[in-house]
Amino acid sequence: MPAGNGCRSERDGTGRHPQRVVDGGTRAHRPEGKTAVNDAEFREAVARRAGLPPTEAATIIGATLTTLAERISGGRARDLAKQLPDEVRGYLHREEEFAEPLDLVEFLHEVRTRAGVGDDQQSAMYARAVLATVRDAVSAEEFKSLVSELPEDVRQLLQPVGRLRA
Repeated sequence: MPAGNGCRSERDGTGRHPQRVVDGGTRAHRPEGKTAVNDAEFREAVARRAGLPPTEAATIIGATLTTLAERISGGRARDLAKQLPDEVRGYLHREEEFAEPLDLVEFLHEVRTRAGVGDDQQSAMYARAVLATVRDAVSAEEFKSLVSELPEDVRQLLQPVGRLRA
């Protein structure tokens, strides 16, 4: 593993060594069933984006992904979970197939309550950190499918900081 860049290469069955990117950049092709990042890399990427120690990042990952799972279909949650590290897959487990409608204010309130953070701005920053890391960890097709199930106002969490409209 190259020092400092958080990437590593694996053979993908074609003889190529695709790189995968944890913190931005281009997504790599990878073998079916293999995740792009491991648990520690995912947690560290969220921590960097959120400005938190990795030990505290686990709380916001759980709060955000649990809230997200309630807002997308069970099938989408399962498909998304297949491309994420083992440690975070459980947050996306759902028994119900249908998503619960929820606007941005309610989404942020749920994340804030579950994570135990102070206000909606902080919960928005943390949710953005998690969703940006999810975007980098899954295939472009999977992320596009996820986005298609999110209400338009919740999609704001995918925009750069400073553009949130509540």
